[in-house]
Amino acid sequence: MTSKLPIVDTTQPLIRDTKILNLSTQASSGNLLNGDMKSKVSYNLRGFIDYETDETVEYISVSMPYVVLCNSNYIINANNNRLVVYRANNQTLTYTFPVGNYTATTFMTQFANLVSGIITINYNTLTSKYVLTANTYAATLKASSTIDYIMGFSGDTSLPLGVATQLARCANFLPTPRYNICCDILNNGLTLSTTGNENNSIVLASVPNNSKNNNLIVFESDMNEFILKTLTLNTITISILDDNGDLIDFNGISSYFQLRFQIFRRQIPKVLPFHQILDLANTSDILEPEEYF
Repeated sequence: MTSKLPIVDTTQPLIRDTKILNLSTQASSGNLLNGDMKSKVSYNLRGFIDYETDETVEYISVSMPYVVLCNSNYIINANNNRLVVYRANNQTLTYTFPVGNYTATTFMTQFANLVSGIITINYNTLTSKYVLTANTYAATLKASSTIDYIMGFSGDTSLPLGVATQLARCANFLPTPRYNICCDILNNGLTLSTTGNENNSIVLASVPNNSKNNNLIVFESDMNEFILKTLTLNTITISILDDNGDLIDFNGISSYFQLRFQIFRRQIPKVLPFHQILDLANTSDILEPEEYF
């Protein structure tokens, strides 16, 4: 199926028609593609956008003017909960932290439980940085860890035996700073990330997180308007990602949003009056009955 390019006759103003889709990530609204994570959903439009054969349509734009999300995803999740430690006795250890919402203090408790006897952890309240001390053997926090930006280190970080080492960066237990809502019907927005498992170059709306954990985020904007790649849509897939391109885990809590389609036409197609339909039926272009046999 080929799509039309928006070639607009500037001598005549286009007529704008608007259609609204009110969607959610509830199972009754669409097909949940990642279960209770509720961040990837496919919707059957059932002919809602079908203008490929309509010669009056120049192009269609889409926007997401209204979004309601719940800040129910965990600070430490399946994508950032792994610590890899290499010890000078040629031993590599991997620690997986339980997912959940942590503070600097509760993280230290969990760290001490997991890494007991290997590394001692303390927290510098003046700098908001962790101080680690390797016990028995010198150690290295490996760059292959995914919990590095939570703890406050970057790349391979050496811990000399018995020396208190302050990590380079502040510990980070802030919620996800923004949610990128992506849609497979356009290719306009972009987040400059090369990581993650999803395509994050199709951002329809970028929602800043100005809410506390487990509170609602309400976002309204008329700023972003994108041209559709096609004039006919049968299904669409909505994905909600973080800036790393990873799908958000909303832990069973639904999101709500609105899609606004604006159809730009040269003219509004009119239905012929009944008497004109009869006139057409009486023309010589209509096949005679015997021509059907």
